[in-house]
Parts: sequence; structure tokens; C-alpha cells
Amino acid sequence: TSFLWGLSKLGAAPGGAVPALLRRAVVTASGFTPQDVSLLMWTLAKTQMAPILPDLLAAMEDRAIATVERFKPQDVANLLWALATLHAEAESTSGPKSTSRGVLDVIRRTKLLDALGRRAVSISGDFDFQNVVNLVWAHAKLREPLEEGVLAAMDRR
Repeated sequence: TSFLWGLSKLGAAPGGAVPALLRRAVVTASGFTPQDVSLLMWTLAKTQMAPILPDLLAAMEDRAIATVERFKPQDVANLLWALATLHAEAESTSGPKSTSRGVLDVIRRTKLLDALGRRAVSISGDFDFQNVVNLVWAHAKLREPLEEGVLAAMDRR
């Protein structure tokens, strides 16, 4: 994931090794840390280096749910930002035969959003201003209500 992030920072063009690396990420997702998941998804959303494979998104969703209790505030905020950004992009480009349909199908599942919301409440005291902004923006973009108590918990910090 750091390699893809580095490529994105260098302004690497889509193609090349990126599709192979993304296929490899699907196979190795079970070893990803919360930071790996959020960084990979953030990089893909930010750079649009390659089309998002529905099985990659599903693998990242599964891994995020499995490790959500280890997510730090920045991991939560970055993953939600990435999901909202990918969702907005997929909505704007999806047609009946578009590969973006798979992205929309996965992001519309609320299990991951619910898990991230519960995690946000439990670590709300550690969120910085940017994390809060990203969290609120992502929920607004996804048209998903915030987990009950998220803003109240953050307001108490």
C-alpha cells in the first residue's frame, strides 16, 4: 500500500504495475492492517490510478470489518473519505453496464459504515479537527446518517 501511495505522490500514470498490485492486494488482504486498508483505499480514491475491482473493494471491506477495533481516528476518517469519494465517482459514471455498479453495490452495504461509526464513537476523544471534518463530509456525501452519538461524543472531548 505504501508503494501505491508513493507512486501516486510521484504522479505515476495509471497502468504499468498498478493493476497487478491491486490484484495482489485482493489475495493478501487478510494480512492488511487498518492503516493498510485505509491508505490503499484513500490512494485509489484520491488518484483514480486504476478502476476499482469489486473484489478488491469487497476484500478491503471484509478486512476493515475484521480489524475495526484496531482502527485509529485517521484510519476511520480516511476510509470513510475514500468510500464517499469512490461512491460519488461511481454515481457520476455508472450506467447499466458500467463496472462502477460493483463499487456502488459494495459501498451501499451498511455493515462497514455501521462498524466504522461505532468505532468512531468509541475513540471520539482522539479525533482531531481534520478527522471530524472528513467523517462528517463522508457521511453527508454518502447520504448516510452519522452513528448516534458520534458528534455528541466528539463535542465532549
